[in-house]
Amino acid sequence: MGLDLGQDAMTLATAMIEPFNRRDYDAMLELAGGSVDYTDVALGQHITEPDDFRAAMQAWASAFSDLRGTVTSAARDGDLLAYEVRFDGTHDGPLQTPMGAIPASGRNVSTRTAFFVHLDGGRVAEVRDYGDTLTLLGQIGAIPAQAEPSTPAAATTT
Repeated sequence: MGLDLGQDAMTLATAMIEPFNRRDYDAMLELAGGSVDYTDVALGQHITEPDDFRAAMQAWASAFSDLRGTVTSAARDGDLLAYEVRFDGTHDGPLQTPMGAIPASGRNVSTRTAFFVHLDGGRVAEVRDYGDTLTLLGQIGAIPAQAEPSTPAAATTT
């Protein structure tokens, strides 16, 4: 199963996120012709083995069992597809991080992630994932929540 590169950017992006929403990691790999070149920039992970990719996707689903992605925007220039996804879910399982597991908080999350995808001959050749980890960690209570930007105080002289 490959991608129909004649489709518009939103349709292509949705075709890439829907298998994750179904927890069909094999279908995700099929979009790449059975191979994988996936980089999670925020977590510093570069995955090239299908079993490691399945495990990484399953780790997200284990931490947020109802996590769903919705494509909010997409653009394409030749073999490059860029799209943004809003992920919504409940932190109801341990979240695995490079610093160890973060226990379930029971909190709802809504974060955005940008993906840059290199397409090659109807298949996904490479994916770079730029997730908003800071917002996610704030929403689950692992770090202080981000405040709205404030106006800088006027400088004072003494």
